[in-house]
Amino acid sequence: MLNFQTNPMLADAIPAMSQQDLNLETKIVYKTFDLEQFKPLHGNRQVNFAHVKRLVDSIKDNGYLLNPITVNKNNEVIDGQHRLEAAKQIHTFLWVIVEPEAGLKEAVVFNANTSDWGLKDYCKSYCDLGCKDYQDLMVFYENNKDFTMAQCAEHTALTGGKMQDFKLGNYTYNYSHNVDIVFEAMRRIYDFCPSSKSNSYIRSINTCMNNKNFDLNQFVKKFIMYPEQYRRSSHISIIIANIEHIYNWKNHGKTRIILQSK
Repeated sequence: MLNFQTNPMLADAIPAMSQQDLNLETKIVYKTFDLEQFKPLHGNRQVNFAHVKRLVDSIKDNGYLLNPITVNKNNEVIDGQHRLEAAKQIHTFLWVIVEPEAGLKEAVVFNANTSDWGLKDYCKSYCDLGCKDYQDLMVFYENNKDFTMAQCAEHTALTGGKMQDFKLGNYTYNYSHNVDIVFEAMRRIYDFCPSSKSNSYIRSINTCMNNKNFDLNQFVKKFIMYPEQYRRSSHISIIIANIEHIYNWKNHGKTRIILQSK
């Protein structure tokens, strides 16, 4: 049974206007000191204790946390597990909102517009929800941890690569991608070209691979042979121009490849 007190401040929150006048729906906010009744939601992200410490400091400065946590009918925390942990450490109360039927899907969507969830948090949660595309992405990421989750998601996506779509569960894994080949090539030239693992460089390589005459292995061999021809840049057009330059270096009369129009 939920051990709550209702928030007495709500009745007097807007004395000059009624909720009907403002076209508002009622949402009851409860107050409780019984924090042990709440439990973690399976599949939710792990608690970041550095964030908890910041919240603890905030409670010490201000007396309590204003924002309520959200739980479901089973007392599982949908949003606010860091606030809950901080309040436990200080032995203070929390404001609570109950969304009876909410679960992991709602927890993920609820946090889609916040900055404190990382892409790995979203991916793990969708994996726990049984989303095969995210599960396959997680396997790919685990095998390529020297690249970021954002890079793995963008370059294995069937269409687009927008992170907001990823957060909302709309990511689709492209099973015919060749990203693993690109990543391995970038590893081979990394000692000579640390920017090879940047998104700009990977995007540039992907653009070059759209040219049927471009041979990635040939480019890697040329790069390793003539690393002094590398010119660092974050602009894709300049990167592609440098790739073209390296690819054509000392071709000795062979047909020169053109990777972009001048």
